[in-house]
Amino acid sequence: MIRSLPIATATLAALLALSGCGLHRIDAPARPADDRARLERMPRAPQPAPAPSMARPTTPPPRAPALSAADRDLLARAQQDYDRASQTIPQWPDAAELGRLLTTARNAAAGGDAVTARRLATTVLNRSGAALDVQFRLMGEVELQKSQTYTGLSNAQIERQRRAELLLTAGRGREAHELLTRLNHELAEATKRYVVAAGDSLWIISGKPEIYGNPWLWPLIWEANLDRLDDPQKLFAGQRLKIRSNPTIDDVVKALDTAHRYATPRVRIGEIREAGTPPAP
Repeated sequence: MIRSLPIATATLAALLALSGCGLHRIDAPARPADDRARLERMPRAPQPAPAPSMARPTTPPPRAPALSAADRDLLARAQQDYDRASQTIPQWPDAAELGRLLTTARNAAAGGDAVTARRLATTVLNRSGAALDVQFRLMGEVELQKSQTYTGLSNAQIERQRRAELLLTAGRGREAHELLTRLNHELAEATKRYVVAAGDSLWIISGKPEIYGNPWLWPLIWEANLDRLDDPQKLFAGQRLKIRSNPTIDDVVKALDTAHRYATPRVRIGEIREAGTPPAP
């Protein structure tokens, strides 16, 4: 009968029996650090070359939408009225402020902000236009007074003068000023020609109804022809004289004064007259 051995002796006997059967010792599993070391010692396969990077096409920034033709016209008219007001109105108090608004409007237009550009351009246009109307009304009143100093106006010229007065009354100073400026230039420059006939004198010519209808206004003819008449008494047939169509009231008064200063109690030229009669220069 086999005696039971202690547990330690039984374990030892089992190990010796396995050793005798030719079995080898089983090693403990490799640690992760050893695996990494072995992987590092293994030859590595060549890595494929990276594919060349393709440059992405650059996308241009979006363009600002173009202004409409009406907005461009509005901006141009605002600029025009602002420039005209700056040049016409001395020390215009709104010039700096409206200049800044106009610059902002142009920048907004360049950036495609049509709403802001339109709003600011309208403000500049309205305020510049109002300032111009006030200034031109004042200037128009001056031109109206000037037109009323001319004589010999035709019916058509008188009608234009009346129309300008109505425009000034209606507050349309710009239109009135433009109308009166053209009228005054016309009155100042209007002339006609007269060809001297045998027996003519400045006295006779001035008294003709188609000239001045008053012989005492002969100095007006002399003054208009100083470049060809050194002496008002020396005329010759065929000579061409320039006649002012619309002398001013001041010109008429000056001519009358000159004519009376030239009057002497003796015969000049033309028909034989008694002493003391008005001279015929």
